Amino acid sequence: MSDSRFSAAEMQSSVRPGIGESLAAVLWRSALWSIPALPLVVLLHEAGHFAAFLAFGFPDPVLHSSSATFGGADRFWELMRLGQRNQAAVLFAPALVGLATLAGLAMSMLTILGAIVVVRRAQHPLALAAGLLAPLRFLVGVPAVAAWLRNESVAPGSDEGQVALLMGVHPGPFALIGLLMMVATWWCVISPILRRRQGRWLILGSIVGAVTGGVIYGGLLGPLLLP
Repeated sequence: MSDSRFSAAEMQSSVRPGIGESLAAVLWRSALWSIPALPLVVLLHEAGHFAAFLAFGFPDPVLHSSSATFGGADRFWELMRLGQRNQAAVLFAPALVGLATLAGLAMSMLTILGAIVVVRRAQHPLALAAGLLAPLRFLVGVPAVAAWLRNESVAPGSDEGQVALLMGVHPGPFALIGLLMMVATWWCVISPILRRRQGRWLILGSIVGAVTGGVIYGGLLGPLLLP
């Protein structure tokens, strides 16, 4: 039993701040581990949409570096925004489009849940970076919440907004739930790290790595591999 505990501790020491580890080593290691975080978060979300497009038989599904779409999607959403629901339904079943939209959200939620579990068990920098980045997408809901509180309409600017459009309701409540989830996720992944020795430096390194990975992926690898 003692040997298994020791082995687990040894495994975790490869990603947790060590007792004799310098601040530079913590920053460097956590930054390197966090570089793949943004591509991972983005591609998992878009892969959810793309898989649903394939499963539902939508025409010409395409996976890009930061989006997924299918033939006729722009026209469908244009008709929906104009209130021409019947004409949009002639193109594609709104229920299936809604499920495909929710598939991306589901993948983001699974990413967030996985990040929380791994961070709270092992404080891994990649999981920390993924937990910080995945909920950021909910920030686009701020205008929807503001419009909802002012009792104003707003154009759908996110997956949540598109789901609300399909349901015929205001996107504000959905956006508010997303923002609350963002705050809760950040608390869940940051609080256990701060209790660790040199935890602040691990967080800083993860942020540096995530930003670096975002620049590399968004400016070079993403458009090159998935234009």
